[in-house]
Amino acid sequence: MLWKEKDIRGKKTDFYDAEKLENMVNNAREYVNNPLKELVSLYLFMKDVQTKQENRLRRALFLVSDEEKLSEERLEKFSKGDFSDVKLYQLEYTGTVLREIQVLARTLLQTRDVVRFEQN
Repeated sequence: MLWKEKDIRGKKTDFYDAEKLENMVNNAREYVNNPLKELVSLYLFMKDVQTKQENRLRRALFLVSDEEKLSEERLEKFSKGDFSDVKLYQLEYTGTVLREIQVLARTLLQTRDVVRFEQN
């Protein structure tokens, strides 16, 4: 971490460098348990999880259909196993992929609820 500091170079044995190091350590302690930083980190993590789940769901849906749209209404239907509004390919693995889509849709809805809660 210290190599990133431009004004601290070479060995850290003199008095002034020791003071700078001490101040850096003391300043870093202020941010260890910052609740706002933790909330932002959690929110960013959950948004990343949500994006990965949406991408995974789109890839699975692409395997069995031409339609990849993920509206809130479609997610609700998918999570209940209702695929009546989707034109599906009749492939040997379609049933397995539909079960995966159902689980992914349910999980994505839960993740979206958590993200909405974190925003409020």
